Amino acid sequence: MTSRGRPSPSGTLRIAIWPSSRWIKNPFAKIFEDALRQCGAEVVPLAALSDGGLQHFDIVHIHWPDSPFWAKHLAAPKAARTLWHLIRLKTKGAKLVWMVHNLAPHDLNVGRRQAWKLYLAALVRLLDGFVTLSPATVPAVLDEIPALKRVPHDFVWHPSYPKQASVAERGSTRLRLRIAEGATVLGCVGLLRPYKGLEELVVAFREANSLDRHLLLAGMPSSPAYGERLVELAGGDRRISFVEQDLTDEEYASLLSALDVFVVPFRESLHSGSLVHALSEHRPVLTPLSPFAFSLQETVGRGWVQTYTGALTPALLCAVSRPSGEPDLTQLSPQMVGERMTSFYRRLIASCP
Repeated sequence: MTSRGRPSPSGTLRIAIWPSSRWIKNPFAKIFEDALRQCGAEVVPLAALSDGGLQHFDIVHIHWPDSPFWAKHLAAPKAARTLWHLIRLKTKGAKLVWMVHNLAPHDLNVGRRQAWKLYLAALVRLLDGFVTLSPATVPAVLDEIPALKRVPHDFVWHPSYPKQASVAERGSTRLRLRIAEGATVLGCVGLLRPYKGLEELVVAFREANSLDRHLLLAGMPSSPAYGERLVELAGGDRRISFVEQDLTDEEYASLLSALDVFVVPFRESLHSGSLVHALSEHRPVLTPLSPFAFSLQETVGRGWVQTYTGALTPALLCAVSRPSGEPDLTQLSPQMVGERMTSFYRRLIASCP
């Protein structure tokens, strides 16, 4: 231990994670926490920042600071309480690190977008460091939030997910969904939300008018009205299947296995766990060119991450295909992610007075 009670660069790190796997339904959180533990860190998952109490942490790792804005009501008071708890933890000696999953909460209305900007400005002043989930998104974050240039920063890859679905499960899932044998299945599995551009996907697919292609959209719509909108756009096309329900991890993997190509025409996105999840199940992806998609292309293989600029067209949906072999997920292994992340924590602690 150092004279101020902080760990030496080789000592055990005590890391609080918020929001953590105790609260958020996202397998990423558990994979990330386990990766840190495998690297020798003591990880304390917090369901709420108030759970930190009087404890001492070396690092408070912030995944989604926008969580106060996920609720329908009282976003501003919740954001204020979040800042108060972060200040309290910082005064106890913790270094605050933001893993920038998104630049802003998805699908905000005008009023909440302004509240987010005020909250973000206050949050940035408290941070001791930040990381992104690919090398190309570091400059994207600095361009959008120049105030972050003052703190140390780095990237770690979004970790891959364990492969779950089998070839047999793929066949049984397609049979259950009554998808024609031999059809090339395109689609998106996960939360069905406007920012993913699924309306554009349905329209482009219908215009493609290809009899050997099938479209599958599976997951819980962000609202009943949005689900109805997608069904309306499908217009009863028998080549389009909807599975509108909250998915377990097993159901997610099973439905993902039914696809030949994962397609998500994001309207806005900094990173995407859904792209990594698809690649982890050895499903190629088609998505707009973005810094994150570019980094993935360079790392796992261009055939596995196929990108485009401009609007999604019927021609793109007719031309996309599955490459041979398997994606190279070496750099996305949780072990490598944990090692790089704990190394950043230690550098941050060693450089701070």
